Amino acid sequence: MTRIRPAHLDDLPAISAVCMTAFTAAVAPMLTAEGIATFGTVAAASAFAERLQGDNDILVAEQEGRVVGVVELKAGQHLAMLFVAPELQGQGIGRA
Repeated sequence: MTRIRPAHLDDLPAISAVCMTAFTAAVAPMLTAEGIATFGTVAAASAFAERLQGDNDILVAEQEGRVVGVVELKAGQHLAMLFVAPELQGQGIGRA
């Protein structure tokens, strides 16, 4: 069962890992090295920490205590990021 909840500071390494794994599998092959590096900066745990302390809302999808998805809303309205662990995509986690 998937549980959706607000992200906590101790989730940030797992959030970053989910984003980077999904990005590397699906998006990175179409980008330049510079684009990949830029995303790595944006998806770093420290960058998520800064945005979490600001006006962004970050929610995680959790299964059996493991972060398997993340959604980030800028100012609670604009979808900034939505990533699901590649092995779990297509199971409705992003929709949840």
